[in-house]
Amino acid sequence: MISPEKWLETYDHAGHFCPYYCYNNINDLHVHIGEALGMFPVGERWIDPVAIVEYLAKTYILADRTMVQNISRTPWMARPRGEGWDYAGVPEHGFHRMPAAEIARELKMRLLDEVINYLHGKKQIGILLSGSMDSRILAGIVKELQLRGEWNGQVTAFTWGVKGSRDVEYAQKIAGTFSWEWVHLELTPEVLYNNFFIAAEMGAEFAPHHLHAMQKVIDYKEELDVVLAATYGDSIGRGEFSGTHLIDCQPTLEGRSFYLIKRRDFWLVSSKVYKDVENKVVEDAYGYKNLLNVDNQKHNCVEIELMMHYLRRKLMPAMSYIGMHIPLYQIFTHPRVFGFMWSLDPQIRNDEIYSELLKILPGNLSSIPWARTGKTFGSNEGERDSSSKEHHKYGIWLRHDLHDFIESHVLSETILGLNIFNEKLLKNLVRIWPKAKTISTNKIDEILSWLTSLCIFIRKYNIRSPYGINMQEIKDTLGFLCGSITAWLYQEARERLRE
Repeated sequence: MISPEKWLETYDHAGHFCPYYCYNNINDLHVHIGEALGMFPVGERWIDPVAIVEYLAKTYILADRTMVQNISRTPWMARPRGEGWDYAGVPEHGFHRMPAAEIARELKMRLLDEVINYLHGKKQIGILLSGSMDSRILAGIVKELQLRGEWNGQVTAFTWGVKGSRDVEYAQKIAGTFSWEWVHLELTPEVLYNNFFIAAEMGAEFAPHHLHAMQKVIDYKEELDVVLAATYGDSIGRGEFSGTHLIDCQPTLEGRSFYLIKRRDFWLVSSKVYKDVENKVVEDAYGYKNLLNVDNQKHNCVEIELMMHYLRRKLMPAMSYIGMHIPLYQIFTHPRVFGFMWSLDPQIRNDEIYSELLKILPGNLSSIPWARTGKTFGSNEGERDSSSKEHHKYGIWLRHDLHDFIESHVLSETILGLNIFNEKLLKNLVRIWPKAKTISTNKIDEILSWLTSLCIFIRKYNIRSPYGINMQEIKDTLGFLCGSITAWLYQEARERLRE
């Protein structure tokens, strides 16, 4: 298993893995939460209700918190130093403007420098390749280094997805263009089922489907010196986070739904528990402002929060499953790369940069459609590729193939006995949930599948609840009504939008 010290070699990168530590002993780090839990007697392993509320609100935990009290992740862009933390300098955001072609040339140069550093002394590498733009830029950068003779190793490209999907079809074309070995990792209900147990063993910090087919990548660990990914590419490269441009993103605990719904958890947590932890959730979301010297302009803070909370706590913990076994690096995250992109006016961090960058990378990669649209990147012209946009069927598999498995765990005494949830509402959410028909996952899918892994996690590690009884109040009756209506409206609205 990779050491925590190895993880922290890239602590000054925007995207790095964060080991665990117990109590305040920051010099005794652990890669796996199971190791950290081994430091606690069974009777002292307490669930953290703050983390539960955070997950229900955002579908990820905030700041450095975990599902267990007194176990934390190392902070973003920090490493232990003596009895405190050595924080890397966070690059300043700016408003510099320059032509997209010039940005692309500079970005390419910096990416080449970043990647060659990761590949130094490596003979066989894996890359996570899909039909997305950021992963094909990773492919183009690696191929350019090969063509220049700066790196002469071998590449294996890994693609997970269902057969016939755009991600699978396009990734195969890219790997073929570069004469690389290509490995297709099939996604099935069985793969998804196994991910529940992996996610649980890793601390129930993310929904199981975010593991995709990572377990199959680990099967190649004896053959690979390193794995490269581009999870941060769209966010840093063109200012897009989950399909929303940085300019339109909101602070962590704000947004359209939060204006309408003051409770951010579907009212699933009992009113007493919510009241106990609400201020701590706010502190986790925005406490970084007391540590980091940042400009309080909205887009600066929002981007830092998205890096610190969303990418670091939702996507990177799942990626760490590979990173525990094989060194894994995220391109675009070196300080010289993301620092340069942050120096630009956010208005010009857009698709045009990628369009220009693809022109100066090998392989004519822009001729292969973008998986999201089935058309040439940056264009609405021409016919849409008929291949499936979705590389999985997680929504269907969760609600149908794994329905009974999930329901039995969510409504188990293990979960209800935590005395944290509004039991009546949770049962109603389980009843509403299977009526969704989308292939993709919605927030209810995410919450219920996560609760299933949480149940398995609690049983595996003997985690206890600080709440001895369920203190239901009149507010919880109102919460049942509000939560039921909100969940139903959310699911119905999403169904119609997806149609």
